[in-house]
Amino acid sequence: MTAKGITPVQATSDSGARRNDASPQFFDPMTPSNFEHLYGRQLRPQRGLPWTFANMVAGADGAATMHGRAEGLSSVLDQALFQYLRGQADVVLVGAQTVRAEGYGPIGGAVGARPRLAIVTSSGDFDYSSLLFAGSFDRPILVAPRSQARLIEERADGRAEVLVAGERRVDLAEAVDNLAQRQGPMILTEGGPTLLTGLMRAGVVNELCLTIAPKVGGEDIRIMDLAGDPLDLRIEHIGLAAGSIFLRYLVQNR
Repeated sequence: MTAKGITPVQATSDSGARRNDASPQFFDPMTPSNFEHLYGRQLRPQRGLPWTFANMVAGADGAATMHGRAEGLSSVLDQALFQYLRGQADVVLVGAQTVRAEGYGPIGGAVGARPRLAIVTSSGDFDYSSLLFAGSFDRPILVAPRSQARLIEERADGRAEVLVAGERRVDLAEAVDNLAQRQGPMILTEGGPTLLTGLMRAGVVNELCLTIAPKVGGEDIRIMDLAGDPLDLRIEHIGLAAGSIFLRYLVQNR
């Protein structure tokens, strides 16, 4: 595979492929041994400011879900990357609908372990008897607008912590700042599309990790909808494995 601006080289060691400063790194095949070199925490600023990185998967036709879930597009290597990126985060930030659709459970280990799960919600409408809320793990953080915070606290009944951001609707920029101050600066978002769109429009996404799966025929939902609000991305690397393409972009001017 050859494309403009890409030098197709074979990775010869765990440190990865050679880098031309004018070109993205190119890995064929990409393996978990490349993850630290390509996605490690050392690639992100260490100065304490929030750094929000998104991890998403899409089909070759742009679909963000298949059979109603992003998991339907994922592969073994993509799942390995999914877990690796969680390990780089202080907080995993997701939308309420994604939690319900994907069947989220606890993501950390013991109380106080990193990362902490934060869920953006305006209703607090969850099954609080599920393992996500009833397990012996750190309570999830429910990010809610002030107008709904008391109602959500009553619904959660101590099984989640409520973090206020915004008045009548969640202010995502405020949410990211508050989470970074409380939990740490590395904020990983796993979407879904509505949340990622909001975060991009709020100007708080620094990085996009995108897997393109060799599948078509998913639902007519894209990973984000920024129509009328274009942004420039700079590609940092391209990886290939079992027909999937692994891309890491930086959002320009962030």
